[in-house]
Amino acid sequence: MAHLTPQQAEAFGERIGPTVRFLFLARERMQKLGFAHDDRLYQAVVAAQDAMHALRIHLHYASCERGVGEPPTKPPDQQA
Repeated sequence: MAHLTPQQAEAFGERIGPTVRFLFLARERMQKLGFAHDDRLYQAVVAAQDAMHALRIHLHYASCERGVGEPPTKPPDQQA
């Protein structure tokens, strides 16, 4: 994520948020409809939702000025 500013990461995360929510609701609906866990469509939705959610989390962490589990984005003498 070194090539994205915190503001870019936040904008990226906001942009994919509706898709993450759509996939979550699709997965939930498929479960309620009784899709088998080995159904290929269900598995594809689960994989897509898991991947998009992971991406959203990474983008959220990258949007934090100080990062999470990363060195600060500003030199120590410039940190507030």
